[in-house]
Amino acid sequence: KADDVLLINFEDPRFPPSTNTEDLFKIYEAYLTNLDPSDPIVILDEVNVAIEWNLIEVGEVIDLLKKKPKEVEVVLTGRYARQEIIDLADLVSEVREVKHPFKRGMHSRIGVDY
Repeated sequence: KADDVLLINFEDPRFPPSTNTEDLFKIYEAYLTNLDPSDPIVILDEVNVAIEWNLIEVGEVIDLLKKKPKEVEVVLTGRYARQEIIDLADLVSEVREVKHPFKRGMHSRIGVDY
C-alpha cells in the first residue's frame, strides 16, 4: 500500500548531492520509526543516473543494498545501472522508448515524464 513506500528522488533539486549511505540509513530509520510500514518498500528513484553523474558513489549504494534488512524491498531506477548493482538485484527490468513526443519537439511534462 502507498503508506508503506518511501520514495527518494535523486533528480529532485531539493535533494542534497552530498548524500551518503549514513544519510540514507537515517532517512530509512525515520521512515520505519514514524510510519511503521507493514510491507516496507524503498524506491531510490533515478539513483543509477545519480551514480553515473557522480552525485552518489556506487559503493554507497552497494553498501546500502548489502546492509538493508531482509524485509525491506529496495527499488532502484534510472539508466546506466552498473553491473555490480545488477548482480545484487533480485529483479532487473529495462524500459525503453518506442515512441515519444520529445522527438517532435515537445518538452518533458511533470507527471508524465518525471
